[in-house]
Amino acid sequence: MSRSTVIPLAEGREHLLDARWRAYTAALHRAQVTRDIRDGIAAGEAWRDFLALFLPPHTRGVLCKFRGRQ
Repeated sequence: MSRSTVIPLAEGREHLLDARWRAYTAALHRAQVTRDIRDGIAAGEAWRDFLALFLPPHTRGVLCKFRGRQ
């Protein structure tokens, strides 16, 4: 039988922040290298997803309602 591991909220949040930041920097680097508008849009979306982590839950929807995101 496997045991599940409980991650403390603060540690889980740090992991999520790190993952979103890494996704943003990778997308930004790709956009700078390719200069493709689609890569630029992806970098902008990754930035938005990172910033959303700092907003209160009732205002996160403002960032996500653009480009069909929920």
